[in-house]
Amino acid sequence: MKGIEKKTLIKTKRRNNEKKLITFIKLYSSIKIQTAFREYRAKIKLLDKECQTFSITDKFINDITFIGKKLDEIKKDYFYKHSNYFFDIRELVEHIKQSFKHPYTNIIFTKFRIVQILRIHYNLVNNFSNYKSLDEENSENLSYQNIISSLKTDLFLKIDSLIGVSNINIFNNFDELDMFHYVENLMSYSLIQNIIDVDNIYNKTNNLYNVFLKEQTFYESMININYLDKIYKHRFRYHYNILNFLLQIVNHNDDNQTTRCHILNEQIIRNLFNLNSVNENDSYDDETENDINIIDHSS
Repeated sequence: MKGIEKKTLIKTKRRNNEKKLITFIKLYSSIKIQTAFREYRAKIKLLDKECQTFSITDKFINDITFIGKKLDEIKKDYFYKHSNYFFDIRELVEHIKQSFKHPYTNIIFTKFRIVQILRIHYNLVNNFSNYKSLDEENSENLSYQNIISSLKTDLFLKIDSLIGVSNINIFNNFDELDMFHYVENLMSYSLIQNIIDVDNIYNKTNNLYNVFLKEQTFYESMININYLDKIYKHRFRYHYNILNFLLQIVNHNDDNQTTRCHILNEQIIRNLFNLNSVNENDSYDDETENDINIIDHSS
């Protein structure tokens, strides 16, 4: 009996030791796993922070994001950099929904990079109290529209006061390309060249038009909305620049002010029919004005 009891005691002790060992291994493994996980999270946070932090030593290949934002226009909370390019991370998320390719290099993002972008954006949406989506940020569309309407009113009231009824109805139907050609044609007149910096106006208008096109492409292809239903930031800037240029022309007070208003008004008609600049030596009598107005009303 004593031999049996001794064997039973040894087995019980062995089982207890095995249980203790298993418990220890589990505890050790758990601690090790937790430690490794904490180290991993710390590393991830560090990598995320590096991509979200702008440094004065940073050198970027792009001057604007792919929908036209300059570096100083991006709020620090939305800033993201990768491979010497900078982005508004909200744009990048919308882009990734459509394509995993880098928007500039056309190289496919790594899985880590895609997960990182989505993770940073997720944290912004859920933890940043002042977060705004791109659509919310552009909610000032109504005020943009009011400003543009006000500038148009000022422009054509001035033209009306000097030459009679203007061609505002046709002008209002111009799209962005029509407006570009309209400005381009106006700059061929010496009476206008004499009061503006032609190269500066052309370059600025051309740059704003290209940025507008990028913004339109982004909203229509990435977010799948009808871009032209609203006036977004860069579309507004484009219109604002052109209308201020036209106001500068009509408000220039000299002996040729009325003639320049005639030029602006008639060039609207010529643009409608894809005609080139009018002859500066043309006379602008009452009959010509009536012809222009008839065309305007018939449209």
